Amino acid sequence: MKNVKKSNSQYFWAKIVFGVLLLILAAVLFFDRAEVNELIFNAHWDRLIWAVIFTAASLFFGTYGFYVICREIKIKVEPRRLFIVGFVTIAINALITSASTAAFSLRIILLKSKEVSAKEIFSASILHTYFNLLAAILFLPVSLVFLLLDHRFPESDKITLIIFGAAMIAVFIYASYVFFSEKIRNNAINFFLRLTKFFNKKYHGTLFSDFKEVLDENVLSVDKKSTFIIISLVTLLDWLFTLFALWVCFWALGINLSFGLILAGFFVGIVIGFVSIVPGGIGIQEGSMAGIYVLFGVPFSQAIIAVLLFRLIYYIIPFIPAVLLYGNLLKKVKTAETVELLNN
Repeated sequence: MKNVKKSNSQYFWAKIVFGVLLLILAAVLFFDRAEVNELIFNAHWDRLIWAVIFTAASLFFGTYGFYVICREIKIKVEPRRLFIVGFVTIAINALITSASTAAFSLRIILLKSKEVSAKEIFSASILHTYFNLLAAILFLPVSLVFLLLDHRFPESDKITLIIFGAAMIAVFIYASYVFFSEKIRNNAINFFLRLTKFFNKKYHGTLFSDFKEVLDENVLSVDKKSTFIIISLVTLLDWLFTLFALWVCFWALGINLSFGLILAGFFVGIVIGFVSIVPGGIGIQEGSMAGIYVLFGVPFSQAIIAVLLFRLIYYIIPFIPAVLLYGNLLKKVKTAETVELLNN
């Protein structure tokens, strides 16, 4: 009950923050409406078809990465259904949350059966999230270097970015060792178990033991040589096509930005959106991204319209077919459960 109240409180404040951001955005666009009208009138809207194509390519490679992981873990689900579930959960999760909790829950609902356990689905989701974070961590230093070398970026913010970027990389490296080194994993689990028991004497450690079992039985059984290369490649393509889609949104407005600037604004934006309390970083992510591009000389009205176009094309449009497919998948799940209940 306490968790429900806490969740409701978080979403209440998230709505307040989002509402304030919308009011600020509306005010800025209103006072700058002459430039906005001219920008919309002179935009090359036909170019946005490339943003749609790049978005489709990004979602395809992201989904294919999840599919490859599931096949490697030997999840016994029809390939077509597995691919559709991957797309649905990725598209829905991208819009409603920055973490992967929504995707984890939906996959368990849509895939769990007599032959597929929740632990197997959780394992596949953990690995898929890991590789996405791996790609983001590889891109982050490049984007930070680009910002640090530019004289237009405030010196005080450079120090903050260096500390935050270094901390993220260090945490990710340690997490990788936890994933793939049994000794370090056992030490880490024992440390957090003792820490939890210090504050809660009655805790039995089931969460930690389940997590260890998931990694031992499924994650570590993946063929590191071949599968890891394939998943790393498709995840990299997923992120690259995402960046291309964002670049096209600026290009459609007549703004030709360098790849380095697109990279810097995007990853700083998603990091800030990730740590915000707003689901999906809506408003926070766009404002942060637009702010970075403004620092590099892009007019605010153009920057905000470009990132809002990106939000529409990359997040909202795929969400529509994903919800429709989700409803169809859910009907099949309920039908299968009814048949199984009657047979028993």
